[in-house]
Amino acid sequence: MSRAVIALLLLGCGSSNATTAASKSPPPVTAADDDDEVPEPMKATATAEPKGHDVHEDGSVIFENLFKAGAAGFPKAVTSDAECSKGVGYTGSSAKDYSELTDKCGTGTGMKEFVTRHAGKLDEKHPSETYAFKMLGGFCYRFFAVADDTVKGIKIRVQRPGGALLSIAASKSFVTMMNPDSVWCKKKDREFRLVVESGGGQGSYTFGIWARPK
Repeated sequence: MSRAVIALLLLGCGSSNATTAASKSPPPVTAADDDDEVPEPMKATATAEPKGHDVHEDGSVIFENLFKAGAAGFPKAVTSDAECSKGVGYTGSSAKDYSELTDKCGTGTGMKEFVTRHAGKLDEKHPSETYAFKMLGGFCYRFFAVADDTVKGIKIRVQRPGGALLSIAASKSFVTMMNPDSVWCKKKDREFRLVVESGGGQGSYTFGIWARPK
C-alpha cells in the first residue's frame, strides 16, 4: 500500500472524533511551515456547481475579498476564540444559525466578514462545492460552514489550487467551524481551494470566511 493511500486512510479515521456542534480539526500550520504547507502530495477530488459568484476556470466559485491589507475598523473582541461557540442556540436553519454563530465567533472575537458569504444546496447528486480563495498575509482567519439539520455531517477541506490537501475539518453535525478553538494566522498571501462537502442527506447551507489583523 502506498504512503499516499495510508495517509488518506488515516485522515478518514480521524474525522470520526468530531463533536456535535463544531469540529475538532488538525492543528493549524505553524509559522515555521509557512513556506511549505503541504505535508504530503495528496490529491483530493471535488465537484463544483456555482451559484451567484464568478467562476474560476477550474470550476470553483470565486470568493472576492471584502477588504485589503491594512484594513481598519475591526470590532472589539468580547469573547475568546475557544469560548465563543458556547451557548449558540442552533435551530436547524442554515441561514439563521450561520448568523448567530458568526455573530459570536466572528464579530464577537474581533473579526469582520472577509468574503461575501455563499448560500447553496447539498444533496446526493451534488454533495460538495469548491471555492477559490486568496488568503492575505497579516490576518487570522476562521471558516464557517452551517447547513440545515437535514444535512448529515459537513466537512471543510483546504487544498492547494492543484489539489494537494493541506488540512481538513469534519463534523457529524450540520455545523463545522475551522478551527473551533483558535484561528489560522498567515504571514504571506496564499491561494487555496476550499471544498465544502456533506456526509449525506440534503438541504441548504451557508459558507463564509472571517478575518482580523494578526
